[in-house]
Amino acid sequence: QPGQGDQAGIVVEARPLGRVDVVTPGYLALVSAEFEARFEIASDGTTTAVTLVPGTGVTAVDAEVVEFLKTVRWSPKTVGGVAVADVQTLTISKDARRLSD
Repeated sequence: QPGQGDQAGIVVEARPLGRVDVVTPGYLALVSAEFEARFEIASDGTTTAVTLVPGTGVTAVDAEVVEFLKTVRWSPKTVGGVAVADVQTLTISKDARRLSD
């Protein structure tokens, strides 16, 4: 029928609402770090779980970062216009910056 299934094949990936800047005291104290954060996202856009790979190398900082990243909200993934659960990965990095003379 006309109009039926117009969005059946359209997939829109989940994406964070706004910029994801890690602003925890432990993370900010690090000179540099690079890791992937794996987000499990519910169909309503809430973060249900976060895993860091490989992490910062400091267990306490990793725990702090995970708790912070669990607060990230997402526009959910949609398949044919229907929101579904998803898994997304973001690379998070902090580089040492040189001070110029």
